[in-house]
Order: sequence, then structure tokens, then C-alpha cells
Amino acid sequence: MFQPSILCCIELLAVVGISRDVDKAFEKPTLLNAFYDGSYNGRGIDFEMDGTYIMDEMAIGFVDYAYGTYRLDSNRIIFDPSTEGSKHNIRYMLIVEPKNGDDLYLLETDSIGKSTDENVKYGVRVDNRRR
Repeated sequence: MFQPSILCCIELLAVVGISRDVDKAFEKPTLLNAFYDGSYNGRGIDFEMDGTYIMDEMAIGFVDYAYGTYRLDSNRIIFDPSTEGSKHNIRYMLIVEPKNGDDLYLLETDSIGKSTDENVKYGVRVDNRRR
């Protein structure tokens, strides 16, 4: 008679525990947060202070997430290519400092730092590098 109640309580505790782990993963301090708005699609990247990132890609009707690690080398962001399950193809990004009233932004680059597409600029919404 008490078995369904006990099983229900165990399941509830498991769900609460998993939810806390997920919340903890998403609530890390942010180093940089950038977003690209391509009208019908977009991509946001949250670079955490612990060297991990969360990338969300949006298009009409769906959202896809990728997780991984990165390292910061001066104004260059280098994504770890060995990240399991990551579907994005970005390997390098450049942090472009503001000039002449421009805002800070990120560019996707190749291995030598040349922009792969000058029209794709990720506007930086949070910059905590100087903290």
C-alpha cells in the first residue's frame, strides 16, 4: 500500500536533484556574453569564467544548445575541438575593441586571425574581463 507513495517520493527527489544540477551549470559567472542576430536566425554564446561556454543557436521554430570549453589568449578565443557532442564549427573568435564609437564585438576567424565573414558580428552584451 505504501510502495507507490515511496516510489513517488524517490522519483520527486531525483527530479529535484537533477534540476539543481542543471541550474548550477547555467548559473556560473559570465566572462563574456555575445549575440549575433541574423534576422530569422541567431546565435548566443555565454563564455563562463571557468573556461566553459554555452552556445545557443536559434532559427524559426527551434533552439539547439552546444557546450564546451575554450581558452582566452589576449583578444583571441580558441574553442576546444575535442568537445563531445558539439555541432558548431567555430574554432576561433576575435574580440574587437571599440573604435570611433563602435561597440565591442566578436568575429569568427580562421587559425591566423582572418575574419571568415565580416558581416557576422557578435555584439558583446556582457564584458567582465577586466574584473
